[in-house]
Amino acid sequence: MSSAQPHNNHSPGSRHTSKALWRKPFVWIGGIMAAAIAAWLTEVFTGGLTMLFDADRYGDPVTVQVDVEAERSDQAVSLPPQVTVSREDAAKVYPAGAQQQADLLAARGGTVIGPRSMMVIITGRRPDSVRVTDIRDISDCSAAARGGTLVWLNRPFMPHVDPSIRVGLDIGAANQHVYLKDPTAAEKKPFFPDKTIVLQKDESHVLMIDLEPPAGMVCRPQLEMTVLDGDKTHKQKLVPEDQRQPVMDESPDEAQYQQVRLWGSVCENLVTAPPGWQDLPDPCTTQS
Repeated sequence: MSSAQPHNNHSPGSRHTSKALWRKPFVWIGGIMAAAIAAWLTEVFTGGLTMLFDADRYGDPVTVQVDVEAERSDQAVSLPPQVTVSREDAAKVYPAGAQQQADLLAARGGTVIGPRSMMVIITGRRPDSVRVTDIRDISDCSAAARGGTLVWLNRPFMPHVDPSIRVGLDIGAANQHVYLKDPTAAEKKPFFPDKTIVLQKDESHVLMIDLEPPAGMVCRPQLEMTVLDGDKTHKQKLVPEDQRQPVMDESPDEAQYQQVRLWGSVCENLVTAPPGWQDLPDPCTTQS
């Protein structure tokens, strides 16, 4: 009599099929995850391209063009103690003129003194309107060097520019904002928040900002503009770093200088200023 053998219902083929069935859920999950990642990457990539090619919706809401010398009066130049000026310098300036002489002295480390106004052209670049709600001072200032040379080049002069908005700004002091230019007003009245500047897309306004540094200080002007862009508040600097030219008070104290010289349109030849030269009919007769 033959003995009974255990019966195995799972053939090798059935075991392979069972394992394949167990793997399928993981394959499905992996496929779903891969599809989700691909969709996410597509959205990120598409969004990145949108940011690159739809610039109107990204970046600064306002385009800014700045002319830091729109109204520049080369009234004088303040030279530090280690810098001298002589008659030989006059021969290096061609064509002769106060601006060329000021540029020469500024290249040696001098600071041009005189009324200085900055022209700022702001243009909206969003599809919807944006609103400028503030412009404030964030300039860097330091005490002017004493004991150097003061070279007068010009009497005060301000060329005419016709801006759409003219304001003033006391730079170098804490919490200073632009104010309305009104010579008849008893006190300075802030421009913002009573007024705002609304810019539609491609609409521009020209602002002339008169910079007024404190006495005895040298300042590198920088302004910060606040723009309301929809429900977002955006801060934007106005002056490029390479255009932050030093400015000083337009009424320097001659007593702080070791020497006072006359040049430019004041005197054709470089001379030492005699005492009380402003009241003399011809201060250029003193030769030095």
